[in-house]
Amino acid sequence: MADKVVLQLTEWQGRQESFDNGTDSYQSRLLTSVLNAAGFSPEEIELKRRSSKFFIHLDEQLCSALAYDTIYVGSITEGINGGLYYSGEESDIDAILPFFEEIYVNDGQLCLDKGLPKPEVCPDKWRYMVFQSSLIFERPSFFAFHDEDFPGYMKIYCTPDIPFSFDKIPSTMKDGYLENKSFHNLVRKTDAKDLNITTETTNQYESNGPAVTEKCFTRSNFFGTKQESLTSDNVPCLEFDGWPSCATFWISRHKPNGWPTDEIIKQVVFKKCLLAPVGHRDSRDKDFQWRLSMPGENILFAHLNEVQLHCYILLKIILKDDIRPLLSTDNKDILSSYCMKNLIFWCAEGETVDWKVSNLVCCLKVCIRKLVFYLQENCLPHYIVEGRNLFSSKLKPDISKIVQNALLRSNENIMAVLNLRSFQMVRSETDNFRPELLNSLTERSIILQCWHDKMRLLFHYFTTFEFFWLNYDRHASLESIYIYEDVLSEIETYEGVTVFQNDYSVMINSIIGLLSYSFYRRNCDDEHMIEKAKKHLFETFKSSRPCIRLRLATFFLIEEKFELVINLCSDIMQKKRKLIPPKQIWNQVNGSGCKLDVVLRSKKLNQLRQLKEAILAESYSQQVPNILTQEDNDIVEEFKNGMFVDPYFKVTYMTAELWAVPDVIQLELLSVPERLKKFNEDKFHCPKYDQVPCIRIHPLLNCYLLIYLSYDALRKKTERNDILAKINHLSADDIAVENNQVLFYNILVYCNSKAGYNKRAAKYLVRSLIIFPSRHNAAFGYLKDIVQQSLTLIRTWKGNAM
Repeated sequence: MADKVVLQLTEWQGRQESFDNGTDSYQSRLLTSVLNAAGFSPEEIELKRRSSKFFIHLDEQLCSALAYDTIYVGSITEGINGGLYYSGEESDIDAILPFFEEIYVNDGQLCLDKGLPKPEVCPDKWRYMVFQSSLIFERPSFFAFHDEDFPGYMKIYCTPDIPFSFDKIPSTMKDGYLENKSFHNLVRKTDAKDLNITTETTNQYESNGPAVTEKCFTRSNFFGTKQESLTSDNVPCLEFDGWPSCATFWISRHKPNGWPTDEIIKQVVFKKCLLAPVGHRDSRDKDFQWRLSMPGENILFAHLNEVQLHCYILLKIILKDDIRPLLSTDNKDILSSYCMKNLIFWCAEGETVDWKVSNLVCCLKVCIRKLVFYLQENCLPHYIVEGRNLFSSKLKPDISKIVQNALLRSNENIMAVLNLRSFQMVRSETDNFRPELLNSLTERSIILQCWHDKMRLLFHYFTTFEFFWLNYDRHASLESIYIYEDVLSEIETYEGVTVFQNDYSVMINSIIGLLSYSFYRRNCDDEHMIEKAKKHLFETFKSSRPCIRLRLATFFLIEEKFELVINLCSDIMQKKRKLIPPKQIWNQVNGSGCKLDVVLRSKKLNQLRQLKEAILAESYSQQVPNILTQEDNDIVEEFKNGMFVDPYFKVTYMTAELWAVPDVIQLELLSVPERLKKFNEDKFHCPKYDQVPCIRIHPLLNCYLLIYLSYDALRKKTERNDILAKINHLSADDIAVENNQVLFYNILVYCNSKAGYNKRAAKYLVRSLIIFPSRHNAAFGYLKDIVQQSLTLIRTWKGNAM
């Protein structure tokens, strides 16, 4: 065994020598292959970018009632958070929240340039200016002034009589200037219950510069490794009208490499700037400063080529894995990913280097030398606001020297980056970076990423959050139907490349169909609505999701197509022999990826490439190439329909669908209270924080119930009682969704009572009322019926006795 270890070590040292002594071209291609295998291949980055862009667009449609349009930035949105074989630091989500869009923030500097004194010198004049501007633009107006000592920072002037803050969120001012800390209170501190998350989660919050950092939830990957909490940096901002004067020089500045082009510059300038509530740490007015934020930087980043992007990724890895461990806790933030991004922008604009794959090592060395130069000068200029230094006073000479030395060591031996933590899993999977294994791992990474994203997003939308249901009224309405038709149209006419479009179209069709049918049943004279319901519901017939097909089966039940109901539900149950408690669904979802990974490891590189192309085509709703083996075709079919596990996604029925469901479900929907959670409507105009009125039921229980009702309607008592026996043998712990055992017991009460087993029904009724002794419990209605029936029997008995 020892000899084997020595042999492996010798081989590794030999490879290390070849890395160090090889040509820059060889090292560049090897480094590119490692990055690709770690999830940074152009195809995987493009997949993630398209996915993020499409789902942000989808969220905007589904969450149309939001008071603000969230702008998502950061590694996840940019598609560079690494793949499933990347073992580096977990990326976070940066959410910019433009609040108070009804407020107009003017550039006050224009007035100062015309000779008008500052507000503290002539307050009366500026109060008049605010009044006039508010009158002209028909909305409250503020004025922002540039801080000449700290370029890129501004102070916002307003008058106390302008109402702009929400209730219980006071705004603090000094000489008319707005304090930035007030805005941190606008990020609502929610916990897992607020987001209706069914898994065990905890949300924590802390201030982080302009952001309120929210740790949302922990998640595991396919391989059972628990990752640290995903975090979201929520930055509340004000929109700033116009292009700031401190950034004007960038537009016309000479750009030696012709990057960015004039067209890209126009797109950047067209984007509105934002003011983030944070001041410069070295300023005495830091509590009243607001930092300029440029959303147009996302456009610049999107126009970096593959090599520039890989240089940025490698710089971030060197920063996180090599440099930060050398620094004390207080100094770990002196260099940020944002610094690296601005560095790449400067290099792309002005460095004379050939940005191509075979020259990656040379390009990275140029970037590192540029960063060392900036550290020596103790100034890294912001790329657009050149007067702003991204280095703060925390960067002392001794700390700067430590960072410079680390960078120079990296520059002397670029290939040492492969020893860093971020590439540990890739190294392990490829026997110390064997080229042929790296190529196979790249293909596997893309396939698994598609698989993982589809499972995660479906689980997210179908079981965790309630985005799909936010546009429901409590009652069926034409307005809700039209809204969902618009959402469906947005999905089907989306200008970019959609990701998993078919799954989302099916879900929206199900919503439109059952909502239209409920409206029709309530207004029977509207024949157009029944045709609309049939059209959209029949679009869901081929869906593989039980949560979709059972809503269709419910429609067939009300339409008295009982044989169709029995066949549809029986088909679902044949494919779902194992009962899976809702709490274990996510484990099963992860297990599907592990199973796929085992299958992929046995395939050759050419097979993996063909399978990858097919999986990507299916993800983008494109034609799948007909060049696969039967086994690979089966994998694509599993990706399309089953994902190896067919997890139980719970079935949702909304109160607005009251007229489209059987009476046992109607009773439960009628028991849903008007307001399930405290909802500060005056403070947070966002319905996602108010639980949507609905019930959720386990698909297996739903199947049994629909079959039971069908057999009962067909007067097939033997078959009905067989199904009833199966229902009675279910366990509340296994079958209750979101721990709603009351719903389960009430269904047992209904079914047993209908079959004449009153003693058994009474037993379950008592259990239900013990758990939830309230008039909001449908069991209370069953109890009332039993009492009334009993009184009727007593009166009849007394009448006969007389």
